[in-house]
Amino acid sequence: MTTLAVLFQRIGYQCEILGFRPLKVFVFLAAKIISWFSFLITKEYGDIRKEMPERNIMTSGYYLVAQKI
Repeated sequence: MTTLAVLFQRIGYQCEILGFRPLKVFVFLAAKIISWFSFLITKEYGDIRKEMPERNIMTSGYYLVAQKI
């Protein structure tokens, strides 16, 4: 849920929304509200078969810089 909240924040900061600036307030409010619901996620799994529980499967804030040689 926290990752979804971060994505909403990025939309608020990095996107134009229908050319209507005050609408961004609702995007930031949605980000805040979504983060409150993180308690609903009780287990996270690294794959679709749900064989091994993992933590922090949907992290954000990582950047990769690559160069083709």
